[in-house]
Amino acid sequence: MNSSLFPEESNTRRNFLTKLAAGAAALSLAPVLSAFKPDAVPFNPTLTKSEADEWLDKIKGKHKMVFDVAKAGDGHFLHSVEAFLSTNNDTETPDGELGVVAVFRSAGIIMALNDEMWEKFKLGEMCKVTDPLTKAPSIRNMAWKPKEGDECYPDKSLEKLMKRGVLFGVCDKALGGFAEKLAKDMQLKEHEVKKELHNNLLRDVQVVPSGVWALGRTQERGCTYCYAG
Repeated sequence: MNSSLFPEESNTRRNFLTKLAAGAAALSLAPVLSAFKPDAVPFNPTLTKSEADEWLDKIKGKHKMVFDVAKAGDGHFLHSVEAFLSTNNDTETPDGELGVVAVFRSAGIIMALNDEMWEKFKLGEMCKVTDPLTKAPSIRNMAWKPKEGDECYPDKSLEKLMKRGVLFGVCDKALGGFAEKLAKDMQLKEHEVKKELHNNLLRDVQVVPSGVWALGRTQERGCTYCYAG
């Protein structure tokens, strides 16, 4: 039978098949989408594309490297960053010719938070980071201002490396997922937790849309990739 003789019936059948196909696609994607639930918090509306791009514009120098910091810890990643700087200096390449970026993503985002957040949310206990001085879960970010006896020495601290021109970025999607977990565990409001995390990032750490966004864009701008733990 020619369906053109019955346009309403034809359209109804077409709409049904379209909805059926869409439903099947949604079901097939469900496991994938659930895996990304920690990233469900919307991207921070105060962060604009221009801010992130302006941060990328700060990458200067002839020799460039981006360090991928995806794990929480005691600041061991700082050794890799400092080694890139010092060995270039040793081979007569000054800091001014080096473009160095470190991106905090996944569990590594806690390395971008100040001591107040580490203590309030018990980040050392949550992420199994032990303070070598107290032998207890850390309530301080040892990478910021290391003490004698810490894994990362004072001359390799985040603060010192920032002063040498190293750029640090932190994944907004991971901050959102982290805020979601903290809010659920502590019965707090998710948007308020995320706002507090943003307000307590170490100074000069730039929020970027996502860690993988930053890793991709920095490489597009000439940075060699290095996994730093």
